[in-house]
Amino acid sequence: MTKRRMIHSCIWPSEDVGSLTIQQRLLWVGLITTADDQGRGRAHPGLIRSAIFPFDDLTLPCITEDLEAIAGKGFIILYRGNDKDLYQVVKWWEYQRPQWAYPSEFEPPPDWSDRLRYRKSNKIITENWIGKALGKALPKAKGNALVYGHSISTSNSKEKDSAAKPAATPPEHPKKAPKKPKTPTHPAITTFRENAHRYPAKAWYSKIESAVGDSEKALELWGSVVLNYVGMGWNPQNVKGMLEFFERGEVPKSKGNGRGDTDDGWHIPGGSA
Repeated sequence: MTKRRMIHSCIWPSEDVGSLTIQQRLLWVGLITTADDQGRGRAHPGLIRSAIFPFDDLTLPCITEDLEAIAGKGFIILYRGNDKDLYQVVKWWEYQRPQWAYPSEFEPPPDWSDRLRYRKSNKIITENWIGKALGKALPKAKGNALVYGHSISTSNSKEKDSAAKPAATPPEHPKKAPKKPKTPTHPAITTFRENAHRYPAKAWYSKIESAVGDSEKALELWGSVVLNYVGMGWNPQNVKGMLEFFERGEVPKSKGNGRGDTDDGWHIPGGSA
């Protein structure tokens, strides 16, 4: 999923943008650059602070207020989906010109249609796609053309009269060896990704998998630890600190230093077993 995003120069002289505070304008640009291929992302203030303001001491209510101000200008839609707070950039396809756009892991807001173009099993999958230059139809094919795996004929009568000549046989190419199937991602790593909105460093994969395992109860605790740890504004790359909470059967719930030095954590009887 690409993170190259277009920031159009028209936002700077815009009176609507200018009516926002400087912090809200920076947040608006940050939401664009961190959104997925469909212009969508988590509206969790803790995750937003971690992704866009990692070096700033901003309160979570302040970020929530700024999100509502941006939504009030009609720039984004704030909604609930997948049991999470989400946002959708309203004019995403008016300014973004991606070559590929993969499906979002989050459901769209009501009455919203995604535009898709991605590879799957050596095939190009498209849906509501109108080419890289959005707003313009795909150019018409001349003669016999191959468009997204389908043969299209636009031959006129003169071309049909001259079609008596046999077509040249294309040269045969050696078949490629089938790709090895990818190893499925461990559920503990998937749970981390869903709650931290990023993957942990690969060096931690084996330790996470062995510590958490794949039981439903352990995964539920692990997801709560990661979500609350990141939501508190602590370093989302501190996997060691998260595992310490998990191994104690605690979920961070109040102020602390990210290492679990607090008596205010929510303790789950029996730990992670």
